Amino acid sequence: MPKAQVKPDTAPPDTQRTLDFVHGVLGAAGQTMTDPVLVDLLERYVRGEISEAEYDRATVEHVLRS
Repeated sequence: MPKAQVKPDTAPPDTQRTLDFVHGVLGAAGQTMTDPVLVDLLERYVRGEISEAEYDRATVEHVLRS
């Protein structure tokens, strides 16, 4: 299961904490994010590389293609 992680030298200090929080919330709900494409999109969104609208659009498109 891929877990979103970032390189400390390329991300704001809160980025890894945000990703850990997301995975914790999913885990508490009995869920995991195992799709590597969705994990990559989440990482890019949290790092600020893509906007919320871009994240939403890309995740929906990916899920509909799968």
